[in-house]
Amino acid sequence: MTNESMRHSGTVVVKNAISAIAIALVSTFYIFLEYPPAVLIVFAALAVAVVILFIYWKRTLITFTDDEIILERDTIFKMKKIIPYSKIASINADRDVLDRIFGTAKLKINVNTSRNAMEAEAVLTLDLPTAERIKLEISNKIFQESYTKEEYDTAEPPVEFTTGDVVLHGFFGLSSWQTLATIILLVYSVLNAMWGQDLTGTIIALVFVAMIEIIPFLMIFIRYYKFKVSRIGDTIRMQHGAIQNYSSSFEISRINAVRVRKPLIPRLLHRSYIEVEVVGLGDANNDMRPILSLLAKDEKVMKIMESIVPEFIYAREPEKQPEPAKWPMFVNTVVSLAVLLPIFVFGMMKISEFIPVDMDAVPDLLVGTKFYLLVIIAVAVAALALYSVFLSMKIVEFDKGEDMFTFVNGIIDREMVVMNYDKVQIVSIGCGLVAKHFGLAKCRISMLTAAGAKRTVSGYFRESELSEVADKMLERVRAKLSF
Repeated sequence: MTNESMRHSGTVVVKNAISAIAIALVSTFYIFLEYPPAVLIVFAALAVAVVILFIYWKRTLITFTDDEIILERDTIFKMKKIIPYSKIASINADRDVLDRIFGTAKLKINVNTSRNAMEAEAVLTLDLPTAERIKLEISNKIFQESYTKEEYDTAEPPVEFTTGDVVLHGFFGLSSWQTLATIILLVYSVLNAMWGQDLTGTIIALVFVAMIEIIPFLMIFIRYYKFKVSRIGDTIRMQHGAIQNYSSSFEISRINAVRVRKPLIPRLLHRSYIEVEVVGLGDANNDMRPILSLLAKDEKVMKIMESIVPEFIYAREPEKQPEPAKWPMFVNTVVSLAVLLPIFVFGMMKISEFIPVDMDAVPDLLVGTKFYLLVIIAVAVAALALYSVFLSMKIVEFDKGEDMFTFVNGIIDREMVVMNYDKVQIVSIGCGLVAKHFGLAKCRISMLTAAGAKRTVSGYFRESELSEVADKMLERVRAKLSF
């Protein structure tokens, strides 16, 4: 691949032209109806746009040297971008519907910086055979390993997931708050359909259900259909996608953290899934974090950890929050409830005044009890919030390993985050007045992730113990500088 030069596939001009035409037709449809001659103006503008797209394609050159990728464009505004292989975090191949029609693939080159945590530094559209060859050759360069396509294809059998697994992950892998909101909206839509005078509220509720549950489910199903993950040497490879095919490869050393997540319903069924924090696997048009496992039995998830990321498994000796930690949590909860609950009750009373109700259809037992029902709900919420303090004392953990450390958080949706000291960007330790009185603090860890900057917060622990995380991070930095 020494000094190999090429252009994007010529189909990129066709695909961009198709997109431009589609947008133009949709956005100017009503103008066409009112003023038919406008069609000529629009198509003339499209013709100019196609010529510009062709010039951009013709004058854009991609060169692969032994050490870097060079992208050059010689138009009115000149551009030259140099991407050293040593700075590349990952290289991914995506194929949307048009790519599959035209036999092309998009190679997304991602570098390990915060600026490009969520989007590719460069996107190369090449014919499929060339894209596969270039992806393999660049992977061998950036991962310091040399494999052929046949070796990739005949490596250890990948961990695969069925269509049922994808469906289960789509419905129950979402936040429990989304599931709870969906249930509340569905109940409201049923009650409004039974007793309301206007079905507008039911329609609005069902639209929100589609937005927070159905659409996310469809996005997950389409994205992670036929999901499989494998590892060869130090390289991890993921493949998935129904309409758009995704193929991602990255080195184990690029992983900043591993999250084992357990939303409420899956946790009751002893299921979980694995997310990874890898700069360069984000998508500017999709806020989903990359995953190593769909929702599966805990035993299967543990086996995936052992086979794919064994480096993030270590002998943990976690500690719970100390007994005094309940006091700052209790005070914070009481203050929050004192502010929010009156607002909730008053707000719901006001909102309900604008909801038309057929009083003849409402059972006599419920007539005139609106305020008391809201108070009962508020008291139940307050009781659950205070009970969460007790649960937090039993659940939240902190563990310091030699090379890694772990936080366990979450009352409803639980997660265990294993982080590498070397990957930490910022350690922030702080406390309020009550926590300070007991010598306690919270630790906020900032690191680069696929979704940009991400903070992970611990529970309340001794400030001296949390400071050891910062000390170890600084030790690693000094060791690298001295080396």
